[in-house]
Amino acid sequence: MSLISPASALASPGRTEAPRIPPTPVAAALQACRSNAFDSFFRLYVQFPEVRARFTASRIHSASPDASSGFVSGAEFLGRFPLVVHGWNYAFAGASAPGETRQYVLARTRHPSRTAWHVDWIAAKFDTSSANGKWIGVPVELTGVPMRLDFVATDDGCWHLTEAVTAPKDTPFQPGIQSLHCAVRIDDADRYRWELRRVESRLDDHPDDMGVGRDLAACAKLHGMIEAAIRDDPDLTRLSRAITHRLTALGARQTSAARSALALDQQRFQRSLMRDQNILLDGSTENRDLHDDLAGRLASRLDILGRIKPRQNDFSGSWSNVSGTIDIRHQQDDTYEVDASLADPYFLGWTCEFDEAMPRSGNMLSRTYPLGDSLRLILQDGILVVEQEDAGSDYCGAGGSLRGAYFPSHPRPELPPQSPIFENFENSAANGSA
Repeated sequence: MSLISPASALASPGRTEAPRIPPTPVAAALQACRSNAFDSFFRLYVQFPEVRARFTASRIHSASPDASSGFVSGAEFLGRFPLVVHGWNYAFAGASAPGETRQYVLARTRHPSRTAWHVDWIAAKFDTSSANGKWIGVPVELTGVPMRLDFVATDDGCWHLTEAVTAPKDTPFQPGIQSLHCAVRIDDADRYRWELRRVESRLDDHPDDMGVGRDLAACAKLHGMIEAAIRDDPDLTRLSRAITHRLTALGARQTSAARSALALDQQRFQRSLMRDQNILLDGSTENRDLHDDLAGRLASRLDILGRIKPRQNDFSGSWSNVSGTIDIRHQQDDTYEVDASLADPYFLGWTCEFDEAMPRSGNMLSRTYPLGDSLRLILQDGILVVEQEDAGSDYCGAGGSLRGAYFPSHPRPELPPQSPIFENFENSAANGSA
């Protein structure tokens, strides 16, 4: 790893600038502490013996699941320190014999309190081999016993290793075959693969790319498994083709801008198919039935597309996209009630419940809030475009947003009225009778 000091000498007129001096590993670790960059500090701690010698307590508390615990000297613990840095990754210490596959570990950091950091790690198999340790793909299976290293901030302003725990009770790891979890929000699966190739081709030492590349690889694999499931199942294939035909029919009657907006919405839907999947790296789904889940999602999408109208030039009515629905009702004069119920389509990370009266001016409903932020609903190209400028207000829940393009839709058919038998059951329950 190349460590260059950000400080440089000031150059006087007519004189050359003094050369930058690379800091010592210990100085770089101290700088990481001052910057509160624990991940960088831990990498230096594993990479350099002098950093470990400086930032390890004189006595280390060692604990194991059989309730045995005790103290060992810092020197004794460092003499058998188990980890090394290899490329972007962490591996078990000890030189590998020629041709022997190096055993890597999966490490995660946690910040349980203001002064403490935990590093959880476990032996793992990864799906890609790498001679230089730059790219090892995603973890296929966790094979070892989880471990934890505890670091605590001391008076010198830096972290010191104080405890090593074997098989901690609060381990974040579940041993065995690992599930694929996509943690990036890119709408285009081809973009995953392009970006993954870019990360894999990097020649410089950029450890931050390791986590990014691992997320990209998981997303590409997960998307590939879902594509294969749809392609190999006749029922799912028919649903997928019906969606394509409906999009084509709608596009033939939309403006170019509306077609582009609907194509982006469809990309968002395809991306959202990965949201709740529990697909293992060996291609199985444990107790989850991937076919039934995809069939339900595709059928629901086909129903939504079936209710979308090619265009509409009046605010009143229902407007939908992959995030949910906005219902707009004309109240009086130039005032409309806007009622939205939306959710993050990718990870259900936020919801948006919005119900407010908004005045109309031309082709726009708008409202400006006390902090200066504004919300605008604009009719253009036969669709509804929502623009939202935030200056501190929270319109509709933590992290929620109304932004995006919405398409005019026929409302869902109303549910049939409750049967008298069900109503009688509810009344009996309310009265406390069976």
